[in-house]
Amino acid sequence: MTLTPTDKTVTLGMIDNVLNNWCSDIGKVGYKVILDLWDNDTCYDFASSEEFAKFAGSALEGFHFIYQYPDFKGSHAAFCSELITKVYAKHLQRIEKSPIDYGPQIGALALVTAAVEQGLMLFRDGVKGPGFIEDPWGRKV
Repeated sequence: MTLTPTDKTVTLGMIDNVLNNWCSDIGKVGYKVILDLWDNDTCYDFASSEEFAKFAGSALEGFHFIYQYPDFKGSHAAFCSELITKVYAKHLQRIEKSPIDYGPQIGALALVTAAVEQGLMLFRDGVKGPGFIEDPWGRKV
């Protein structure tokens, strides 16, 4: 089967839409996971937006938000933090029933990490951010 230039343009446009939707969805899940941590977490029980801002700032420092055990002297368990795994799990749920084998999900893990990082940056100022928007999310995602 040979594709005409019009067929190629339409196909590339559809692929572009699918990828943009996927990136947007992961960004939205990253934002929601951080919002849920602020609103519903019983471990930290943030009493104020200032406390949460301090948490977000320290999580960003040295990329602590990536690690399950950021202060442990041995293995830090990279990409195993609760924030990363919750967002990554949503991605895996989305592709689980796909008839296509997408192979190792390294790109998804990078996108999830960027989404969590950008979400924490929104909350670092102690104000619930506006959600997924092009600036500042788009540059990373």
